[in-house]
Amino acid sequence: MFQSGQINEATAAFKALTKSINTSEAAHFRLSSIYSLGKNHSQALYHINQALEFCKTCDDYLLQKAQILFDNKQYNEAGDVYVQAIKLNPNFWSRYSKAILAYKNGNHSPKAIDVMRMWEKQFQLKPEIGLKYIAEFERLNLTDSALLYAKKLILKYPSNKEVVEKTIRLYNSNNQYAELTTILKSRYLLDTSNLDYQLDLISNDILPKMELICDSLSEIMQTRKECKYFAPRLYYKNNQNLIRKISFNKNLSFEQKGTVNEIIFWSESDPKMLDSCLRTNFPGKIDYKSNGNYLATVNHICYNLYSIQKFKEAQPYFLLNFYNDQNLQKEEIETTLHCIVLNSDKIELEKCKNYLEEIFPFFNYSDVFNALTAVIDKDYAKVIQSINTLPNLNNHPNKTFLFNLLAYSNFMNGNEINIAKASEIWSNMETEDILAPFLIPAYRCFKSKGLTIKENQALNMAYFLGVIDAEGKLWELKNTIKPTK
Repeated sequence: MFQSGQINEATAAFKALTKSINTSEAAHFRLSSIYSLGKNHSQALYHINQALEFCKTCDDYLLQKAQILFDNKQYNEAGDVYVQAIKLNPNFWSRYSKAILAYKNGNHSPKAIDVMRMWEKQFQLKPEIGLKYIAEFERLNLTDSALLYAKKLILKYPSNKEVVEKTIRLYNSNNQYAELTTILKSRYLLDTSNLDYQLDLISNDILPKMELICDSLSEIMQTRKECKYFAPRLYYKNNQNLIRKISFNKNLSFEQKGTVNEIIFWSESDPKMLDSCLRTNFPGKIDYKSNGNYLATVNHICYNLYSIQKFKEAQPYFLLNFYNDQNLQKEEIETTLHCIVLNSDKIELEKCKNYLEEIFPFFNYSDVFNALTAVIDKDYAKVIQSINTLPNLNNHPNKTFLFNLLAYSNFMNGNEINIAKASEIWSNMETEDILAPFLIPAYRCFKSKGLTIKENQALNMAYFLGVIDAEGKLWELKNTIKPTK
């Protein structure tokens, strides 16, 4: 009757059977099941207790009682009954997890942890057990215990996906960055084709180190201690296969690859590779003037190539940015002009002059263009004369650029008097006033005169050049800008 759905008839029949000593135990158990299905928890509990009077160590009776108590939200009492069942037969795995859940719902974490210890003792350290340990420690805000157990678990099960993912989340949320980096590398090595693993490794390992390079430069300059972080280009070189693989992936959006692209566009030295990577990340026709991501990326490329003195390759990127960025800054204008001059491109210089006069007339670069044209002709004496004869140079709207250009022309003129004058001009300038286009020649000028570079000047140069050794001195560049003789 019970199995066929005739509940009322079955209930009446089992009640009748409870009056017989021979059938009472089984009848009470069945009635408990019927009332439990009907969510009549008080009657279900009454009858299961009656059944337990006949057999206090019956597995089925204890487990049913625990479930009834749990369904009635008597969680701690349910946990106690599950523990009775565990002690009766400790080899059944599910009893432990049910007891832990009951105590957890009853906010009785000490008892939940006691059950975990029983579980671990019976089955040794298993992933399922360890993960529950960690979750319970987290719930109790016992962070140190959770971290300790996570380390214990990951050492034993370094390939278990659930253990790895849980440990990563735990390390990340508690700022355990050294451990996080180690486990991210291990996870990536388990599946090198997984793009999410690759991106996490880049974001959590490579990028923070890239950012710390700049943060550490000032300290290195002051303490002269060994540099803890690679310069950006060296770091890229050591990880370029992975970085390139992600940046060239066509299934990921530009935003997803943002951190990776920032590294490659700042550090890759092969112009063909940069161009290919740019086209991969920005396929199709580009509206240059409205695509901020594209212009920002182009800006990275031109300064990257410029800083390694690939002026010819840098110029097209500078010009693309120059003619399309509606928020062009003075430094960007001046670096673009200097790049054109280094490529001796008079035609492009004239185009830039016309463009600036039309679009940005307030910059008033006419005096600058006169000097730059003479620089292309390598007539440095003319540059020096034209700038020195300007009325009230100290109040000129482009005085910083003109002073740099004056120092540069003195240096490039090549005689001792002029080089000394160049050194004097640059030495008396504020650090930030030695503009990017002139950092390399300024460094060469200081070195040729045997001058000690001020720490703040060297630091500014290091930021631009991207290289610094353990003693805070700039490394030699292969391509040197030398003064004429």
